[in-house]
Amino acid sequence: MRKQGNDGVYANTQPVSFLYRPFGGFMMCQPKKWWWGLPILALLWFLAGQFRNDPIQTDLVVRGSTSLASAGYPWAKVTIEGRDATLTGVSPTPEARTAAADSAFKTFGIRLVNDGSTVMAEAKPWLWSATREAGKITLGGFVADEAARTKLIADTRAAVPGAEIIDQMKLARGVTPTFSAASAYTLAQLARLPDGKATLSDATLTITGSAPSLDIYRAATAAGLPQGLAGSVQIGLPVVRPYLWQAQKEGATITLTGLVPSADVKARLAEGARAAAPNATVVDRLQLAGGAPSGLDGMAAAAFGHLARLTSGIASLTDAAYTINGVAGTADNFAAVTQAVRALPPGFSLARSDISAPTINPYTWSATRNGPAITLSGYVPTAAVREANVAAARTAVPNAMITDQQSLGAGAPNGFQAMTAYALGQLGQLTNGVASLSNTLFTITGAAPSPATRDQMMGTASALPTGFALARREITAPAVIPTAPPPPAPAEVTLAAPALPPLPVVPVPLLAPAPVVVTRDDCQARFNALLAESILFATNSDEIQPVSYLLLGRLGTVAKACPGKEIEIGAHTDTDGSPAYNIDLSQRRAASVREFLIRDGVAAASLKSVGYGEVKPIAPNDSAANKAKNRRVEFTVK
Repeated sequence: MRKQGNDGVYANTQPVSFLYRPFGGFMMCQPKKWWWGLPILALLWFLAGQFRNDPIQTDLVVRGSTSLASAGYPWAKVTIEGRDATLTGVSPTPEARTAAADSAFKTFGIRLVNDGSTVMAEAKPWLWSATREAGKITLGGFVADEAARTKLIADTRAAVPGAEIIDQMKLARGVTPTFSAASAYTLAQLARLPDGKATLSDATLTITGSAPSLDIYRAATAAGLPQGLAGSVQIGLPVVRPYLWQAQKEGATITLTGLVPSADVKARLAEGARAAAPNATVVDRLQLAGGAPSGLDGMAAAAFGHLARLTSGIASLTDAAYTINGVAGTADNFAAVTQAVRALPPGFSLARSDISAPTINPYTWSATRNGPAITLSGYVPTAAVREANVAAARTAVPNAMITDQQSLGAGAPNGFQAMTAYALGQLGQLTNGVASLSNTLFTITGAAPSPATRDQMMGTASALPTGFALARREITAPAVIPTAPPPPAPAEVTLAAPALPPLPVVPVPLLAPAPVVVTRDDCQARFNALLAESILFATNSDEIQPVSYLLLGRLGTVAKACPGKEIEIGAHTDTDGSPAYNIDLSQRRAASVREFLIRDGVAAASLKSVGYGEVKPIAPNDSAANKAKNRRVEFTVK
């Protein structure tokens, strides 16, 4: 019989059926004659046991270990003392522990089994980790058994050849069904990443790390987690140098290419492009990469604002260096972009700006002299021509105070620089005046210092540079007061009356007085007729161009002839720029016209200035010509 006691001891309890008697079945009963032989018998018995026990114990150990291994309990170890076996090891389950002890007890020759084995602890939750850092991989957490440990180490060595493997895993029971898939997926990811960590808790797997390149980043984030697993793969973007970003506008399409630091930024930039150009189609080809300059969002928003004012162009970043090139839609847009790129967001610098000025028509330019001061305004084709005009003004009026308000614009007629030099030479002969160009037509008005100078200038029409024609020349000179003739000699006897002083000479006004205008309709008709010619302003400014001073003088004459009438000066813009900006610009331009007329003598109480912005167009804002029509100033008699 076999019996397991409460102390984990298995013992054979079969009754003894006979008593071995070595002397023919009976025993001697004369102690005095055989007691002296007992010591000798004990020694022989001891020596016999020593010679027999070692081979028996060795045999029992071999047979016991073989029996356990063949039964599927390789974790169990057997030691033998006499015929008593002691079982040690860590069992994966309580059931396996009991079965292993039973299997050892069945081994022939073992009298009893002392079960000294233990049952491995149950892991709840099941935890496991793998960390790759500095050429070594550390495995931690739990593993189900030694066979699983051996396989994991072998798989790790195959995934990352040459890596040092540090095994910190402990045996535990409670392995999850998804552990094999999770560990295989983890090792595949760590094989891609120079640094990374995976943590498994039951069926939740989290992997973090940094990818060395965009290709590896895409590979690491493309595949989802194995089926049955939850969690996330958080792979850091590789740092790319140089960091490139670009927005290209071509017609009604804006194409975004280059790099962004996150999916959120990618979405915001695409939305920003749509907001800046609501009618444009946005093509998003941005890719993720680390290393973006700080403030990329703000710089991209500024670039979209620049492109919105161009008919076509490219805005790009190389790290924090900004480059923009393209073609401006209007003169105002050209001036706005040229000014805007000088004030980029903090941290960014302008590497290059190559904006082509729009074709201006009519191409206007003017120079105004007021004593020792000369103001240059209008358009010039290049910066070199602008500087040449400033130099020519200094030559014409040495020591003059020169204000340069010239803007770049394409469309200058051939021989433009020669014509502006001629105009400045003419202006230099006047004390006050305006010389202006509109395409190839030249106008000069002003006051000469003497009649001789006036006569000489009035006779130089044929001296204009080739390709240009005289539109108007109005030059005045100081009136000459004739000397009174001497009185006749008195008669010898006749008493002559006292001589009277000569009558003063009254200057004749240059302009005939305006006709008396009394009705509202008459006033409105006169204003409408004069405003067939536009009042011109400096680009993106409320400064009136000198070429329009004569027109404003005529408008002032009509206003003075309409006493008691309220006259509204309304300024309008096209749709370039934001509505708020256009309202402000139109208000400032209307106020400038009002102030000019007040200085010209028109009663301030009769004038009211209003800025309408872009809300009252008279033509669609679909071309440069139509936009020019919408940029206007109107006079309305109330």
